Amino acid sequence: MRRAWVGTLIICVISCCVMAFSDNLAELRKQAEAGNVDAQVELGNKYAIGGEVPRNLPLAAKWFRMAAEQGNVDAETKLAMMYDGGLGVQRDPKAAKSWFEKAAKQGNTAAQMRLALACENGTYGEKDTAQAIRWYQTAAESGAVNAQVRLGYIFRDGLDEVSHDYPTALKWFQQAAEKGSPDAEFAIGKMYEQGMGVPSSTNQAVEWYQRASAHGLPQARVVLQNMGIAPNQ
Repeated sequence: MRRAWVGTLIICVISCCVMAFSDNLAELRKQAEAGNVDAQVELGNKYAIGGEVPRNLPLAAKWFRMAAEQGNVDAETKLAMMYDGGLGVQRDPKAAKSWFEKAAKQGNTAAQMRLALACENGTYGEKDTAQAIRWYQTAAESGAVNAQVRLGYIFRDGLDEVSHDYPTALKWFQQAAEKGSPDAEFAIGKMYEQGMGVPSSTNQAVEWYQRASAHGLPQARVVLQNMGIAPNQ
């Protein structure tokens, strides 16, 4: 008897939850259709991820587009990614670039990074290293660690018409290292080991390699072991 009562209670609870979710979803859709940007983005996220509702990428793109057309930077970025990968929409590099640019100009660092990579690799046309660096710098100045690291590599190693600029490379690596980037720490170690724009110093190199090792970079551990030094864990 008790087991039957518990089972009935569970069914009632589940039914109430389903009804509440359906009501919430209906209200969210009503707000989105009335032009509420936050509701449009939330619906886009729900359909893009799935779980609460069946995953439906065309519907996700629809709601992201409606929000993006109202200038929502999150929706602009997500819609650009969908056009870039052909997710729920016909793949359209031109549309992807356009939406990434809109988001990037509003300060979205993810969009800035995508444009920088596209310019560097020629994804949306001819390669444009100078424009790639401008977008990397914009993202880096906003604190994007991956942009800071990439700039460090570009100025340390050179890229196309960009010559070696060790002081600038070190500046960007140091900014990323201050945020705990093991890649930046390793790169600084290499600069000290090889005397790239800094006095050659094995001690300084080991110190930076140890920091990178402590932050989990396998490459740093290998280098330290090859130097006969036990790496930090």
